[in-house]
Amino acid sequence: MVSECGWELAANHPEACLYHRSSPSGNGHLIKINVEEVFIEDAPALARELLVRPEVRAQFHEAGCKECWIDWKETLAPGDALVEQANTCFLLRVAALLFGDFSGPYSNSCFYNEEPILARHQLRTDCPEEGSSTYACFQENHGTGQEQMVIARGTGRPDYFQIIVAFTTPEDRWARWATPFFSLLTDTASIAIKSYLNRPGVKLVRQLNSKFYCILSLRSYNRGPPLLPSETDHVDGVKAITVTAGEDLGLSFWVRFDGHHVDGKFHLAQYLQRFMEQLKIKGFVAYESLDSHFLVPYQCVVLREKWEAVRARFHQAFTFQKAAYRRGNGGTAAPSLVEDAPARFCERPDQPPSDWFPVPKVVVHKTFLELDEDVGPQSPVRKIKSEKVRMMFSMHGIGREEACMMRFRTDRAGERVHGVRQLRVAIGSTY
Repeated sequence: MVSECGWELAANHPEACLYHRSSPSGNGHLIKINVEEVFIEDAPALARELLVRPEVRAQFHEAGCKECWIDWKETLAPGDALVEQANTCFLLRVAALLFGDFSGPYSNSCFYNEEPILARHQLRTDCPEEGSSTYACFQENHGTGQEQMVIARGTGRPDYFQIIVAFTTPEDRWARWATPFFSLLTDTASIAIKSYLNRPGVKLVRQLNSKFYCILSLRSYNRGPPLLPSETDHVDGVKAITVTAGEDLGLSFWVRFDGHHVDGKFHLAQYLQRFMEQLKIKGFVAYESLDSHFLVPYQCVVLREKWEAVRARFHQAFTFQKAAYRRGNGGTAAPSLVEDAPARFCERPDQPPSDWFPVPKVVVHKTFLELDEDVGPQSPVRKIKSEKVRMMFSMHGIGREEACMMRFRTDRAGERVHGVRQLRVAIGSTY
């Protein structure tokens, strides 16, 4: 997406350029607007901190914006949320007129929505390269899936950033009749992007975004996973470890945590949620990913506001856990929890988080991806060899960063959305 290779230049403005190309899969069209340098007042040092998570945007800023209205509905993971959005800004109005389709067979509004519509927004940091960030939007409008992406990259100059806006159209056609208007679109996009990234209150929203979550990390549990409080002195025929000092709080009995994660490892997120349930604390959620990156199993992410509300009660109970852990294992070492720990990421697990849109069943056999493309029981299964996929992207000028547009919603999957098939392939471990 950041490379010009394989793209056809449609309009060249002093500050921005408009490009287009056919989708590598042969279905649909890709359009991007590249603004080489955007000055942002009081900007963060890195582009990875420039774009704000959707759940923060929706709750603290854009909810009151008339032209770009967004309302938070559900957080799927930090940086991944379901929202209702309506957007009537002039830029999208022009894009809808030039590239949209309001009569069929595939309705395409280019995200110009006068009425609220459900959408999924995702932020991925350090994508397409370290220090950058990508914000993707997905919505279904009258049966047609639509995608939009914003990429922020550093330029080497403080307070100046390269901004790329890209979106898809369901049909592989180009509005050459509208060529005289492409300069207007490019000029409008450059002005709109600069205005939006310098909108009133955005600095405060970025500050809220940086402190919105807290990363917790567990250490010193070499003698086995930590323990959970129990209401009885026997659980499944196993005698609990007794700590009489916790009797007044109902924390006398402690049992081994036996998580049943698919990878067989201890996961802090799973443990903390079970711990809070035992303490009768409701509504506590711990996440295993941050901005589309999975954390190592001994770390998790929690909403800072929620954590601060239960921190004292947790640590009070966890003190008795430490005593029980030492009593059950011997020695002086016991698990401890570190707050605001630096994030440590790991490779994506075998089963990525479930997708909002329906996706076909994907079976990975060595280097082959078996894609069930239809909903019918007799649908054929296609095989796509990974090396051939890489060659295809290479031929079309699409490298690892360009696959980002195709990776956000599904991993290693070919997806058919109401008859419009967009190939989505994960390339490399970071995707």
